[in-house]
This record gives sequence, structure tokens and C-alpha cells, in this order.
Amino acid sequence: MAVEELQKVVTEIEARSEEATFEQEGIPIVEAHVSYPAITYQGFQKNAAILSRFYSCGAAHYLKFVKKQMLPAARECYVQAVRQGEVPRLFEAQQSFQVTYNAGLISIYYDQYEYTGGAHGGTTRFSDTYYLPEGRFLRLRDLFRPRVPYRKVLQAEIT
Repeated sequence: MAVEELQKVVTEIEARSEEATFEQEGIPIVEAHVSYPAITYQGFQKNAAILSRFYSCGAAHYLKFVKKQMLPAARECYVQAVRQGEVPRLFEAQQSFQVTYNAGLISIYYDQYEYTGGAHGGTTRFSDTYYLPEGRFLRLRDLFRPRVPYRKVLQAEIT
């Protein structure tokens, strides 16, 4: 597919979300808000469906992480706070995404923010670039011609 044709391929990307609140003795101790992209395009329905499923499964996996890892820690902090006569803190988990390019190639980054106490939470950023016509994720080297020392080229741009 030529670059000119690719630029005409604009995919519909809808935000989907899931939320969960976990309580201890009626008090919220963990809140999770997860948004992820749902992708549709008539020309590449199968590839769009596969990509949507990838992000949907990723969101479900993140919610499982919250339940299996963060919730036990939040319960322990709740018990300690109650014993010490303090107000229990609310743990938070949030996932959000942003589409940065959408013309045949789809570039998306998503952030996962977690707060488990202290002065502030922490954010981890992930990014993907997907070539919808071929149904595959692109690696950084895929964006350069063969045998181009792309790492050196990018390092020179950064420094």
C-alpha cells in the first residue's frame, strides 16, 4: 500500500472503560479506572478486531493485577490504619490511552498510574505502533530502511 493510500486510511477508535472499587468493611480501599481503545475499520475488519481484543485483554489483565497485587496491600494498610486510629488511605490504579497517529499506521501510548501511599503515585508509559493493513505491530527498526543504523540516528537526535 502506497504512503498516499495509507494516509487516507483513518480508523475509528472509540474509548472503552471499566471501573472497579474494592471495599473493606464498607470503606473503599482501592479504586481502578481503566480505559482502552476499541478499533474498527471496514477495510481491515479482522486486523482491527485482533487489535481491539489485544487492548481489551490488556485492560482485563491490568484489573487482575489490581485485584491480586494492590488489593492485598491495601487491606494490610487498612488494618494498620484502623489499629492506629488513622484514616485508611485509598489506593488508586488508572490506565488511560492517547492515539498519536491514525492513518494506516496506528500509534497509541497508554499510561498506567498507581498510588499506594506516600507523597505521590507512579506512572509507567507504554507505546505501540500497529500497521493495520498487515495486522502487525511495528518495531522501531521497521520504521527505517534496511541497514540504516537507526539507533545511532536516534541517539544523535536525542543528544
